[in-house]
Amino acid sequence: MEINATVPRETTCPHCRRLVDISECDAFERVTCPNCEKELTVPADFGRFRLQKIAGTGNMGVVFKAWDNSIKMPIALKIAREELEGSNLFYESLMAEVAIAGKTKHKNLIEIYDYGRIEGSPYIAMEYISGGTVRDRMTAQTTAIRERSILGWAMSTAEGLQCANRSGMVHGDLKPANLLFDHNDMIKVADFGLARAEGQATNDIWGTPMYIAPEKAQGKAEDFRSDIYSLGVIMWQLLAGGTPPFDAPTSTGLVRDHVNGAIPDVTLVRPEVSYHTGIIVRRMMAKTPERRFNSYEYLLAELKAAHRTAAHKTRHQTP
Repeated sequence: MEINATVPRETTCPHCRRLVDISECDAFERVTCPNCEKELTVPADFGRFRLQKIAGTGNMGVVFKAWDNSIKMPIALKIAREELEGSNLFYESLMAEVAIAGKTKHKNLIEIYDYGRIEGSPYIAMEYISGGTVRDRMTAQTTAIRERSILGWAMSTAEGLQCANRSGMVHGDLKPANLLFDHNDMIKVADFGLARAEGQATNDIWGTPMYIAPEKAQGKAEDFRSDIYSLGVIMWQLLAGGTPPFDAPTSTGLVRDHVNGAIPDVTLVRPEVSYHTGIIVRRMMAKTPERRFNSYEYLLAELKAAHRTAAHKTRHQTP
């Protein structure tokens, strides 16, 4: 991971609290403490931040778990890859996230603490969330995730997106990896780096093909209903046990399916999913925005009703 950071001469072993010489080590290398013989990760310094480990990577930047020596607390730090330090695209991406944070504050949105440049490298300091992502839960599942849990996650996500949309913004790249769990298992929507003003169109197609809305794939104007589509795809995949609604082997094929492919009925893949939930997901994934839910209020009302039904069904199931 090429970023503009330096390895300190020594670090404190997290196990025995003794100093360890790491002056000849590479950043984030796993080494053995000579005192207690337990492994530790070599940190790196980036300005006032001590980078502790890589938490995630993307095409334009790397996210680290870090310690902020100014506010004395753990944070998540997104830094541009070294080859993109002068990229306007990456800086615009960061500024989109900052703009969202400046206009909104909500329990289901990641909080941003600071942003700027250090030695030419753009960065953004954010709330650190330790509970993993929806993608992690989906990958690790050995049994089907309960319908009411999925509906609850969808409600929390929609509430966060609704708050951002009140400031006229759409997320633009909603996917399971951008939905994080905090220590209370509450969903936090992250990575508004591709966010744009509602109704804005672009000739550049940025997004994740597995979850991209048809109008975005065609370079048309996006609005909140584009995010509703992506959330519908996430719900479909969760309800189906991790299988996506479209599974073409190429990005081009996936985009084509989102634009033209028939919407599969998730209740045929997992029959125990309620009819109500199946209808909600199908409407969220309608090919044209006009056929989707016309407000977050309407969507949330339907999700809450389906959640009540699913919770009632679960309570009355035979153990």
